[in-house]
Amino acid sequence: EPLARWWPRIEGILGPDLLPLPEGFQERLRAARRRSGLTQEQLAQRVGVHPRTVRNAESGSYSPTLTTRLRLEAVLGRLA
Repeated sequence: EPLARWWPRIEGILGPDLLPLPEGFQERLRAARRRSGLTQEQLAQRVGVHPRTVRNAESGSYSPTLTTRLRLEAVLGRLA
């Protein structure tokens, strides 16, 4: 996602409320990752999981384990 690396700068100029508030875990995960300016691959590397895990969690086809959720939150902040 080429936009991911520019998102912090865009948000800094236009403000943090550009996107509607995400409702489900998958939307919150995607929004937090984009806010941090990370790609799915970069997030996976920082969390220590396969990139497919992040892709599937964002698409809703996989529900991360508690351990993985805690590791995601350690990198991205609270997702609840």
